[in-house]
Amino acid sequence: MGEPRVDVSSLPETRVARLTAVGRSAVATVGVFGPSATEQVSQYFRPASGRRLEEIDCGKIVFGRWVSASGPGEELVVCRQRSDHVEVHCHGGDAAVQKIQDALVTSGCAVDPGQSWLTSESQDPLSIAAWESMIDARTRRGALLMLAQYHGALRHRLDEILLAMRAGQQEVARAGLQQLDRWIDVGLHVTQPWKVALLGPPNAGKSSLVNALLGFHRSIVHDQPGTTRDLVSTHTAWDGWPVQLMDTAGLRDDAKGLEQDGINKAWQQHEEVDLVLLVFEGQLGWSENDQRLYESCPGALVVYNKSDLTDAADVSDRPTGILTSTVTDEGLKVLIEKMLAHLVPEPPGPTEAIPFTEGQKLLIRELLQLLDKEQFEDAVGCLDRFLSVETNPEIMYRSAGRHHVDD
Repeated sequence: MGEPRVDVSSLPETRVARLTAVGRSAVATVGVFGPSATEQVSQYFRPASGRRLEEIDCGKIVFGRWVSASGPGEELVVCRQRSDHVEVHCHGGDAAVQKIQDALVTSGCAVDPGQSWLTSESQDPLSIAAWESMIDARTRRGALLMLAQYHGALRHRLDEILLAMRAGQQEVARAGLQQLDRWIDVGLHVTQPWKVALLGPPNAGKSSLVNALLGFHRSIVHDQPGTTRDLVSTHTAWDGWPVQLMDTAGLRDDAKGLEQDGINKAWQQHEEVDLVLLVFEGQLGWSENDQRLYESCPGALVVYNKSDLTDAADVSDRPTGILTSTVTDEGLKVLIEKMLAHLVPEPPGPTEAIPFTEGQKLLIRELLQLLDKEQFEDAVGCLDRFLSVETNPEIMYRSAGRHHVDD
């Protein structure tokens, strides 16, 4: 059921770990933990006050400068949580973090991937999982949502639901679970973007539309049918939500060879995405093939591109859609708003309790089914076991099976 929780005092060495994601960011955090954490950091950190780090009360935020063999380094902030736990907050970027780690390793610290620190500092494995998701979050908004879970938002909500079940308040418990169920998609997309595929006939301007939505040229754009023969995907973020846009081959009946392979991949992608944009040329007539494509993609957003060449009467005889132009930018803002409304109909608040793993999703769905079947004792037992596991409740839940869930 997992490794036992680590006690930092039992570690043979003082360790240094990067606690924030690799790559450029506003701030990066390095954790130093173990018997000589304060002494190790004190070798290199010079508080602006002139006092030594060990003379400053724990919990105080201390401004100063990092000094090593290469000379005075950058200004940074240090917080000594305890004598065996010190956090160094520096300017974001791999070079700054590496310089701090290298200095500490030179003086005897061992590099730790961060898991030992997480396990020793948190009594709640759900917080550990939230920290890991926060590190992998695609956007700042997602990271802040995971920070709330790290500080116990999901744990507290599940504890409240368990108390309601034990008190016989099944409707209160059901309402709490239904609220969590609403946020499952949001939580799962903190580390994975929503996937949006553009489908449509050749020369409808799908690639140009992707470029316009991204604000830079990424797709291959050509005015002849058949140019896009493979899937072209790229990432962006709107209003703090990560999105992956996938340009696909134009759909036409007489395609052959590589072009047909591209069309096959487009249809496969249609089955695996969160949203489909059906892109048509607004100034062209509505054909039987267009109608069949529209009917084969229920729930898709319809886009009539090249609105700078289109009269409103041109699209009056077909399904309602959004008029866009990659030349004038008409309709692009509306299209993005419509996509976000489909993907995140009701955004959660920054401190909302949110499930964020497949294991948590399975748990919530199973609990709702047990309540629907009035198997209240089974529901209490299921949630109690999940919350009582001392190592990793997700692993326990998956290994225990889903004997209550209807496939």
